[in-house]
Amino acid sequence: MAFVMVLSYSRAIFLRFFLDARMDSFLRGHVEAFAALGVARVLLYDNLKSAVLERVGDAIRFNPELPAFAVYLSYSNRHADLLFELVSRRYQHKSTVITTNRAFAEWGEVFPNAACVVSLVDRLMHLAEVVRIEGNSYRAKEAEERVAARVKQRNVKPGTGSRKGKP
Repeated sequence: MAFVMVLSYSRAIFLRFFLDARMDSFLRGHVEAFAALGVARVLLYDNLKSAVLERVGDAIRFNPELPAFAVYLSYSNRHADLLFELVSRRYQHKSTVITTNRAFAEWGEVFPNAACVVSLVDRLMHLAEVVRIEGNSYRAKEAEERVAARVKQRNVKPGTGSRKGKP
C-alpha cells in the first residue's frame, strides 16, 4: 500500500510504502507524515475505504479506529504555552470565552507534559462563570434530519408524489 499525504497550502508531499493494507499501517503512515510535515488541523479523505466505512448523503460513518487515533494527536507544550500566554494577558483585564467538549480535569490529556495546564485552568476558573450545556448536539440533529429528508425524497417517484412501487 502506498500512503500519500499532500498538504493543501504548500503542496508538500509525504509518501511511504507499506507491505500490507492494514489499518495499523494506515495510522502509522499518519504518524510518520505528521512527524515529517507537522500535524495538520484538518484531514480530508476522499471516500478512502480505510477511513470512511459508509456514506449516506452528508452522513459519514468513519472507521472507529480513526477518531480514536485523532485523540492520540494531542497538542504540544508549545500550544499550551501559547494558550497560557493569551489567557495570562487577558486575565482580569478582558473577558474570555472558552468552549470545550472536555472537562477541565481532562486538559492534562489534551496538553500532556505541559507544566502550565494547572495554572491555565486556575486562571480560567478564577472569577469565571461556567455554563454547562448538556444534551444532544444540534449539528447531529440537523444532520440526521437531512439524511431522513433525502431518504424520503429518494423513495418518492418524481412528479407523482407516490412512493416507488405504490399506486
